[in-house]
Amino acid sequence: MCVGVGSGFPTRVSMYLRERYHRGNDAVPSIFCIEYISEKAFKNKLDGVLEFCQVRNFVELDCGVLAVPWEGERKFAVEKTWVVTRSPILRMGRQGVALVTDKEKFNSLTVERESKPEDFSIEAVADIFRSWSQKLQLDSITKSITQVQAQEYSCSTYNLMLNILEDIKNSRGIEILNAHEEKSGESFLESVLRLQVSRVGMRIRGYVTAVEEIKNGKDLSKLDQFEAAKIIGLGTITGKAQQRANALKNMTQATLKDYIEEFLSAVEKLKVKDETGFEVCKITNRSLHTLLKDSTLASGLRKIRSPLDFLETFPLFGIGLQLKRNEGTLDSAQKAAVKSYTNDLIDSSTFDFATLSLTIGEQTYNSLCPLIPITDAYTAPLFSTNLMKYLISYNITE
Repeated sequence: MCVGVGSGFPTRVSMYLRERYHRGNDAVPSIFCIEYISEKAFKNKLDGVLEFCQVRNFVELDCGVLAVPWEGERKFAVEKTWVVTRSPILRMGRQGVALVTDKEKFNSLTVERESKPEDFSIEAVADIFRSWSQKLQLDSITKSITQVQAQEYSCSTYNLMLNILEDIKNSRGIEILNAHEEKSGESFLESVLRLQVSRVGMRIRGYVTAVEEIKNGKDLSKLDQFEAAKIIGLGTITGKAQQRANALKNMTQATLKDYIEEFLSAVEKLKVKDETGFEVCKITNRSLHTLLKDSTLASGLRKIRSPLDFLETFPLFGIGLQLKRNEGTLDSAQKAAVKSYTNDLIDSSTFDFATLSLTIGEQTYNSLCPLIPITDAYTAPLFSTNLMKYLISYNITE
């Protein structure tokens, strides 16, 4: 792997080194570009490199899978990479099990991995599309394949990409290539997936466009070195959303996962009643009661990948506040002062996350106060969970 810094990066040398020494996993990005130099840029990029700095072995399978479309089906895959298969079940031999997970947990000679609806990941689509477009680009630039071959391979790959996107649209109602607004009555899991689509969809469009350009005859070998580096590094640019996620220093993914399980355990103990005194938010037509009755709550929470996704999608309901966050509020929520409030019932997931604010008519809110009707006092223990404490404290202190 190469980290390219600045516009003078020797792209051709890096590609030669990769071609000569890189073996096995086509999904590993070739070049991580740092175009504008700063301490944060280096940290973000090296954090991205880190996940690939490990040995990944081959896993034997008993059914055919596509890792690279134009190379045809094969019965092996690299650990922790995505493949396309017609089979709903992947069966891996014992050797594969030992590589993929703790072999002591399995007594039989094979273990099955069955595809389930909740396993769907928009990141998986982005990851596999990136590896396909990257390999086409690399092979075109290094002239490992001819221009005619590049167009032929990219044509079949482009069609497969569109077929996959069409299948996702038909089976899940998710249009990845077209941004869409929140649908009335969508489930919590659907709102989580919608956010992920809006984040990742732009990257996926970039990969599809890159393959389409090769299909239409663009000769990547004639690009200058820096432009070539940026194209090959298409999937390695750290976006604004990821930079905001990196800035959330007080919460790790592992801790968030523990908080989510603690919260779901508390919900399970509640035995949510059918009757409620909670009013619904007029904007989203949701309340804490409708959220707790949502059958996709658990799968949606477990699908969340980062604290940023959680803060943007998990709704806190209450009356709107205008806070003045005085100096020291970040360390002590008591330093914040309420300037004004109204009886508007709002949902924190409707806030503009960049400014943590919501405007309704002439009134702007930058926080909210959750209230529980006496009829639903039994839900109070949820507000003692670490997940709700984190959500409320962030809402006050940013």
